[in-house]
Amino acid sequence: LILADVLTAPLIFGYLRWRGDSTRTAAFWSLAWALNPVSILVTAFHGSHHALVPFFMAAAFVAVQVAQSSPNRFLWMTAGGLFLGLAVALRTFPILLLPSFLLLGTSTLTEAVLFSALTGFAGAVSALPYLIYVREAMFGEITSYGGWADFGWVNTLRSLIAFRPEGGVKILIFDFGLFDATKKLFLVAYAAVVLLLPRVSRSRLGETLLLIPLLFYGLYGGVSA
Repeated sequence: LILADVLTAPLIFGYLRWRGDSTRTAAFWSLAWALNPVSILVTAFHGSHHALVPFFMAAAFVAVQVAQSSPNRFLWMTAGGLFLGLAVALRTFPILLLPSFLLLGTSTLTEAVLFSALTGFAGAVSALPYLIYVREAMFGEITSYGGWADFGWVNTLRSLIAFRPEGGVKILIFDFGLFDATKKLFLVAYAAVVLLLPRVSRSRLGETLLLIPLLFYGLYGGVSA
């Protein structure tokens, strides 16, 4: 896990230098990742494979970006699809990025189909044992994600506990059904982004990829640590 974080920093540095940014700028953003308290704490305290997911997501983005001007486009696009597939195999949420890659990164229908197949391959292989033995539990886990509002605006609302001055009686009751409402709110926003993708410049792939998780964390209320 530490190795994944260590590899992400030079990946950011190399991409920014390839893009034409100065060494100082590339070093700054690489260190911003490496010294980011979130990435440090996830690796130090969470103790799971989560740190691998952003590495593969970033690698997929870099590979697709390099492919746009490389004579070895097929090789880079293949690598991008496989990297995204590895991210999906570890955690299912990176599949939400696939429409952005297809509409802003690929250039032909054949390329889009190949990229989709490569992305799905790793996830399908990793899911095969679960599909055979515990498919109901697997589909339930994929389709019914829900946390405990540890973060975000819903957590702030949940923390607002008001009392009557004289009796200390709670007068605010938190409705946990709000989680489902915010999930629908995110899905509507995500669908709107996907529908607008054909009108987005292909040079804005990076911003579009960032927008989707920002909408998730900003709109969905059931995000847990």
